[in-house]
Order: sequence, then structure tokens, then C-alpha cells
Amino acid sequence: MIPGLFLSFNLTGVFDVLIPFLVIFIFNFKKQFYYKVLYESTRIVALICVFSIFSNYTGIFDFPANGPWSSSFGQAGFGGYRTGYSNSLFLYIPILVFWHRVKQRPLASFDFILIMLIIYAQYLSGGRAGIIASLVVLLIWLRVSLGYKMAFLAVILFASQLDVVKEQFRVQDMETTDNSLDRISSGRVVLNTYYFNKFLEAPIFGYGFGDKPEMYTKTDPHIVWLRLVIDGGIFYFLVILYLFREIYVRVKNNLHLTTEERKLFYSLFITTFIITFLEPNYIIGSVQGEIIYWIIISLLLKPKALSVDNVEFNEQYS
Repeated sequence: MIPGLFLSFNLTGVFDVLIPFLVIFIFNFKKQFYYKVLYESTRIVALICVFSIFSNYTGIFDFPANGPWSSSFGQAGFGGYRTGYSNSLFLYIPILVFWHRVKQRPLASFDFILIMLIIYAQYLSGGRAGIIASLVVLLIWLRVSLGYKMAFLAVILFASQLDVVKEQFRVQDMETTDNSLDRISSGRVVLNTYYFNKFLEAPIFGYGFGDKPEMYTKTDPHIVWLRLVIDGGIFYFLVILYLFREIYVRVKNNLHLTTEERKLFYSLFITTFIITFLEPNYIIGSVQGEIIYWIIISLLLKPKALSVDNVEFNEQYS
């Protein structure tokens, strides 16, 4: 019997899986140029955030997105849907933090203003995973004193208790019931538990990449790794896991990277994994939103450096 994994591996599945890794080979050169391009792109993204914030409060040009999505421009920009918008915006936060560190700029700088604009647009979108990842990057990798970080953490904790924030992120109050955690997660605990049990029924090759008549719902599991084993079983999961392991090892062992480039890698690589445990199609399966991730990874995999000294690095990227 031929596994459903191979029967259903259509052209869409090929693009979703292969394009990110092809990007690695396409952009694996001219680091200086692409770092500058990425930084300039954050300005464009921040400008889009300004328009979406303005639209959210005024209703001007707050048109609905094309396609099946119900989100408006004020909530999702050009992203189509709110969570995808927030998750994609997050990818520009490590870039801005990287440049903030390289330029050794103070907290009150243009880069930090761009960061705050992007994070506020994430807040208005209501996308939880993306904004959590952005805040983690700021708390760990932003180049400011520990006192500033502690104050920033206090503000986050205080804001998280406000009713308006809970309502924005669709968080319901914890109750002493068996399904309280499921209510807070918008039903995802029950959904993911269901898919985990289905995985146990077909653990080797999964159920394939197309429609799955065996499932009672068409909503994907909201954990990337759980979706992988549902689609292709342990076999597919281990292949993807091996590829990510190779990326981590090769970047870690790239002796030509500067200290700031390594921090860029860790801030991007580690925090994206936070999102993969909260979303169904992040990094693998949603190329349009995450192509920035693969471009950065490709630059960090570059075996030959233009400079290995942070002082020279600052001069080159100024």
C-alpha cells in the first residue's frame, strides 16, 4: 500500500517545503548589500504599520482583505488575516534590533521608534504569537541596560492584566473548570489534543498533504510540528527536523560570523520556534510571510565573511 504521504504530495506541497530552502542558495552572497536592503525594508514595513494604525482608529481606507479572510486593513495591513500579519511583522524586529546593536544607538533612536510602531500594529492585529516573540527579542537582545529591560518587563506584566489588552488578544479570564486553559487558547488545546490522538493512529506516514476525510474538522492543528506529523508522520517530521538541525549547526560553526550576526541568528532562530508552537503554518508552509526568515538564514550560512571584526563590521554597514 502506497502511503498517503506520497499520493497527496501535490505541487502546492512541493512549493511550501522546497522554496524556503532554495532561497538559501539564491541569497547566499553579498551580505553587505542584503543587510542594508533588509534594514530599508523595515522602514517600508513600519510605514505600512503607520497606515494600518491610522486606518484602525479612523476607519479611513479600512477595506476588507481579498480572499477568504475577514480581517480589515486596520487589523491586518496587506497580510490578509490578523495572526499572519502579526507573525510576519515579527520578523522585522530582530533586523531592527540587530542594526540598533551594530550602530550602538541609544534607546531613544529612530530604530526604536520603528520597533514600537511595528509592535503596536501587532497589538492592534490581536496576533498573540507574533507579539510574544517580538517582546522576547526586545527583552533579551535589545542593547540597553538591565534597568531598562526590567522596567520594560514590568510594563508588559502590568499591561497584560488590563481588561482592554485581554479583550484585544481574545484572552478570557481563568476559571476553575476543566476547559479553562482551552478557553484562553481559543479552543486550541482541544483541537491539538484531537490531532495528537489522530497522529497516534497513523504515526509513520501520517494522512497526506491534501484533504483529510478522516478528520472531523478542516482547521489545522495550531502547532507546526504537530501538523508535520499529521501530514507526513514521523518520517516527514524527522526530515524537516534534520534540515533545521543542520542550519543551526552550520550557522553555529560558521567562524566568520561577527558577534552581532550570531545574536541576530539566535534572536531569529529561537523566537521563531515560539511561534511554531502557536501556529499551524510558520516557517514551513507559508512562504509569503516568512521569506524574510529564509533570506536572513541564507546570509548567516555564508561560509566566507567580509569581516570578522566588529569594528570593521560597523564601518562596513554604516
